[in-house]
Formats: sequence, C-alpha cells, structure tokens
Amino acid sequence: MINTLSGQIKIGDNPQNIDPTSVLELESTSRVLVITRLTDAQMGSLSPLRGAIVYNTDQDCLHYYDGTSWINICEAFDNSFTVSTNAVFNLFSRDSTVVVTQTDTNYNFEVNQITGENIVDTSINGASEIQQGSITGLQLQDSTVTFDKLARGGNTGDLLKWNGAQWVLENESVIDITEKDSIVGNEILDARLGGSLERFGAGSDIDPFTLDVLDGGIGNDELAPNAVTTDKILDGEVSTNDISDNAINSAKIEDGQVDTQDIADDAITIIKMGLGSVGTNQIVDDAVTRVKLENGINPGELMQWDGTNWVLINETALNITEVDGDPENELSDIGVDASNILTLSNPATPGNQVDLTPYVNDDTNELSDIGVDASNILTLSNPATPGNQVDLTPYVNDDTNELSDIGVDASNILTLSNPATPGNQVDLTPYVNDDTNELSDIGVDASNILTLSNPATPGNQVDLTPYVNDDTNELSDIGVDASNILTLSNPATPGNQVDLTPYVNDDTNEIQDLTLTGNTLALSADATTVNLAIKPITSLVTDDTLDNSHYTVLLNAGISNLGFPVAGGANTGRIYIIKNISGGLVNTGSYQDLLNTTQTTINNNTTITIQSDGATWQQIN
Repeated sequence: MINTLSGQIKIGDNPQNIDPTSVLELESTSRVLVITRLTDAQMGSLSPLRGAIVYNTDQDCLHYYDGTSWINICEAFDNSFTVSTNAVFNLFSRDSTVVVTQTDTNYNFEVNQITGENIVDTSINGASEIQQGSITGLQLQDSTVTFDKLARGGNTGDLLKWNGAQWVLENESVIDITEKDSIVGNEILDARLGGSLERFGAGSDIDPFTLDVLDGGIGNDELAPNAVTTDKILDGEVSTNDISDNAINSAKIEDGQVDTQDIADDAITIIKMGLGSVGTNQIVDDAVTRVKLENGINPGELMQWDGTNWVLINETALNITEVDGDPENELSDIGVDASNILTLSNPATPGNQVDLTPYVNDDTNELSDIGVDASNILTLSNPATPGNQVDLTPYVNDDTNELSDIGVDASNILTLSNPATPGNQVDLTPYVNDDTNELSDIGVDASNILTLSNPATPGNQVDLTPYVNDDTNELSDIGVDASNILTLSNPATPGNQVDLTPYVNDDTNEIQDLTLTGNTLALSADATTVNLAIKPITSLVTDDTLDNSHYTVLLNAGISNLGFPVAGGANTGRIYIIKNISGGLVNTGSYQDLLNTTQTTINNNTTITIQSDGATWQQIN
C-alpha cells in the first residue's frame, strides 16, 4: 500500500487565496523575501541542484547555478553595465586616472593622467622608463647619491677636483702638498711668552717639539662659555692648584653641570671664583653639601641672613619671637565649669568651649516612668517635652468597639449584636436554601463524568478521568525536607518536587509595593530605583562627549569630534543611537563595527547604534 501526499503553502497576506499552480506562494505589502546570503568562498564550495539561487555578498548580486557553475545575474541578462568613479582600489586618489567618454553607443576608456599615487613603489626601470638626460638636480633628493652611483675613476688614488668649471679626476701624486713630513708639530718654533702653553723637545725627528698646558694656564680667555661640563672632569680631581684665580665664572660653567663628585673637598675657595660668577643655575640641585661650606670660626655659630648676606652669628645672639605674637595661646588643660561648659584652660581663642548642658543628669531630660491617665493618654512621667503622649482611646474596652455576638435576621442579613458601627452587616441571601442553588446529589457515570442530580444548569458536569485511581496519579502524602523541597510520598512521577526556598520568610524575598514618582519606579522598602523617563533626541552642533543624558543624538553641521564615555562600570549595557547629518566625516570614540573592526569615525548620512558590553562599545544595528 502506497500513500501519496501533496500540498500547497501560502505565507503572508491572504493565506486563503493561492494559485492552483503554486507550490509555495508569498504575498505581502510590507515584508520581503530574504534568500540565502553567501560570500564567494562559501558559494564556491557548494554544488547544489541546477536552478539554485543565492545572494552573493561579495558581488552584491543574485547568482543562479546552471548545473556547472554559478552565473552572476547582474552580468548575464544583457550587455549593460555601470561605470563608477569611486576610488575603490586607490582609496586616497584625488585624480581620475582613467576617463570614460561616450560617442553614440560606444564608450571609450582612456588614460587621463598618471600621478605618483598610481605608480607602484620600485616599478620604474631607469633603463627603459626614464628618458635620457631628464634627471636634473631638481629630481635628486639631498644625500641620495652614494659612492656606488659615481662613475669609476681612472687610476688608483684619483681624486675629484673642481677646476673652476667642472669636477675632474686628478691623481693624488700630482697634487702639490706643502707639508712634507705630515707632522704639524715640527712647524712650531716656540710657545708665546706668558701664554697658556709650554714647549718641550728639540724639534728633531728623534725629539720633536711637543706642547703642554702650564699649571694654572687655563684662564677665562681660554675657556669657551659652558665648555667645562661634568663629564670633562674626573670626579674629585679638581683642586685649588688646577684653577687659575678668578678663572671660573658663570659663563664657563654649563647650567646644572657642577655636581658634588666633581669638586674635591675644600677645593673651591673664594679666590678661585670670580666675584658673583656662581649663580643658582650653575649649581646642581642638592650639590652643595655641608662639607662644601666654608668652615666657621667659633663652635656653635649659626648662619643668618641679615637682609643682604649670610653672616656668622653666635646662638646666644638669636632673638626668637613668638610666631603668632601670643605666648599665652597654647593648650595646657581642659575643664568643665559650673555652667557645664567644656573649656580649655586658656580660653583666649574663641570657639574652644563646648556646651555640655544637654547631657547633664537632671529631672527634665530622663524617661523615668510611663503611665496612662483617665483620658487614655499614654504619658511619660516627665511630660515637659511636647509630643511624649500617645492617645490610647481607640483601644479602650467599651460597648461600642467589641464584637459581642453574631446573628442572622429574617432577611438573611448577618449582623453583629452591636450594630452601632456602619458596615457590620453581611447579606447572606445568595446562600439561602432553595431549589436552584443547592447541590442535591452528585454521581459519577461510567465515563468518569461527575454530574449533579439536577442537570438543569448547563455545565454542571466535570470530567474526572484524569483523577481515576491508578499507580501514577495519586498524591498520597506531601512533605517538606530541610532544604525546603516539597516532595510527594510517591516519587514515581518525575518532577514531583518543588523547591520552596524562594518563598522562605526573610527580609529580602517578599513582594513589596511599587511606587511611581514622576518617571522613577521604586520598591517601597528597597533602595533600587528605575528611571522610566523617555529621553528626547539631542541635536549637537559643536564638539561634545556622550554621557547618561544622551540616547538618540543628531550630529549637525558644526560638529567634527564626538567623544564616547568609558564602556565599563555604570555604562555597561548602555545604548546610543547616533545619526550623522553634519555634511562631513565626524571623529568619534573607538567602537567595533559589524565586522568586528575598530572604527573611530562616522560617515556623513550614516546612522549607527552602539551598546557597551562592559569593555568595548559594539555596533549592534
């Protein structure tokens, strides 16, 4: 026996109407069919049935499979095509390298102009692409001609020599050099008398002349400004004998270069320094230690500024005055006077008193007893403080506020024996015994249908089949274990446990009242609030940074930079909708686009939606 099924499917509007020849039919005025979207690589790995259709996301066009290969519909239907001037390959090109001109139905593709942006690095071959004699000094970059680029010389030792018109080769053997022995020292006849140098030697090949600096021969005239630096002086080797008198002034010392290690102990005396030659800029910070200071005269002497100079004085001559002018304002003791005022022993400074009167033990500020008077007022024994009474009248035992008895009258009204209080009646009429509102008998038929003996009222049957006695559907006993798990005694049915832990009575899991104040939703006993305010669209015309007051933001003309807040912390989950209608590119904070590529700009006429994942702003639209 063979069964055959056939059918038709209609999706969208008017599902009741479908063409008899349709297997699958779509109909809608507000929705579209989105077919499979694949890349070149993904599509090329498939060999589907002939006639398969897919949208290629790399080519931005529909493709169909002809049984052998994928056919691009955009190219296969006719010979028409679209020419774009967009700089797709060379993104930063400002020139049109290729131009397209039309003559009737013919299109000409011609080279417009080739600029440096269109030439691949190292692709120009000098032998074939560069015209001879076209490279001049204007085309050569400074320092680009190396020795290897120069033409070879003729003989070993050739030199390039300028003859007044051009560079010519000339051998070193024909160049007239007046220095015969190449020893400059032999041309020195003597040192200048009174100069800084001293001549030694006989001036012969065996004992040539040599020059040396006289001790103390370097004075101000021989030292260039700032010539003596720390690295020129061996640590601790500059002593008094090595420095001419008054030779060191400020101009000879590079700022901040004299360090403690560069000065021998006691080497700098007054006579070695030009008057006023060492200023603050010539001394390295912390370089003047105690050992560098000139010795005093008598033990116990101090250095004091007299308004013009530092001078030595004896400590007994010091006149130390009270800093604030009052030797009586120190804190010596604390006491409490008869007026309960806590006071320092020297009360000269205003505000050093503290009034302790409210804390004194007397008969007016203690709670000694509680009593109820004849007016049912709960009162403290010391009623001096207003508000320490509580009215207990509503709770007094009298004949008007107790329930003494309950009765039902002829009208079926349930009434308290003391009806003085309005609303203490309850109408029992619906529950009076008559022929229409009682259940007189109940029976269960063979189909397990529970039926009232008076079936006049429709719907008085209840199907009890699910409750028939078998081994799987009875609840024989219920218990709650120590883990607050409610369990049936017959656990044959899976899932007959209910965890009651969330319903344990504590201070954190009860349902409390909700209140709405303005746009803020809050629990009655919970500090957490939810702001339900709908944030308006914000228009920006100047550079700004997003914060929690923004949601939908329009970038108008005038803005070029939009900062993003930190993605983590309180901003986790926050969403911003940003639309750029400024007319140009806007720089932004960092975000990951839909391809998970880091972006820091938004193009003109572009809208993005970003959300914080706790670490990064992610584009989600």
